[in-house]
Amino acid sequence: MSRAYLCVSVATVSDRGRGGERRRPPSFEGVTDGVVRRIHPFFERFGAKPTYLLSPDVLRDPRCLETFGRLATCSELGTHLDQAAANERDALTEVTDLFIRAFGHQPQSFRGDAGGRESAPIAILESLGYAVDSSVTPCLGRSVEAPTQPYRPDPDPEDAGRPGDSTVLEVPATIRRRTLSALPGLGGRLGPRWLRPTRGPTNALLRVAEDELAAARRAAPTLPVILNAVLENVDVVPAASPHGANEEAARGILDGLRALLAFARRLDMPVVGLSDVPEILRQ
Repeated sequence: MSRAYLCVSVATVSDRGRGGERRRPPSFEGVTDGVVRRIHPFFERFGAKPTYLLSPDVLRDPRCLETFGRLATCSELGTHLDQAAANERDALTEVTDLFIRAFGHQPQSFRGDAGGRESAPIAILESLGYAVDSSVTPCLGRSVEAPTQPYRPDPDPEDAGRPGDSTVLEVPATIRRRTLSALPGLGGRLGPRWLRPTRGPTNALLRVAEDELAAARRAAPTLPVILNAVLENVDVVPAASPHGANEEAARGILDGLRALLAFARRLDMPVVGLSDVPEILRQ
């Protein structure tokens, strides 16, 4: 049976209001409390390597940079654009430059705005030296037919969900269709299942992982299987995002993360960074 690996990619942003809007001026309880006190201790407990994808607001804040400078030895750090940009090249160049000035090296992994275009500016990422993109959301929007396992995407900005010949590796969020989705009427109203601790009870979360493992092994028995769980740092802080509306909801999301990491340990599934995936597939 092929080896499986888990990525947990945490889009790291400034605090949000209940409707998802950015707070002004920016505040960072999602870093000082969400990452430092709530999320990262679970990764330490399980010996897991998270990927923190840092937004421009986070990369401009000295206290956040100090925090992630400390976490860089046991985590992967990449970049994230948390809002759609009128000029993608300028926005990507800016966030990349902010990262390089902060940490002294080129970021290797990136995620775009999941609520926006649902694809990725692959050609721009290539030109900026990225190795991995994690913006594609299979089963949704223009990425509805995208593979659920890593692939080399088409550099055309309208076809990032289609395999091609890019030097950037796409590691999509692990998302699966529901069994009833093919039914006329009702099926079209059922959203897909995400490997995301904010989506439903823990047993449903683990079932997404189990189903993707089984499907990927049926399709390509000799290839490693990559699961990519997605999360936002603000999800686990009460009232800092629409998901963690209160302490009980935030604790529920953390319980889901704990269960997913425990699931990976039971299956001897290493938790790796996004930019580790190209080398895993080469081996």
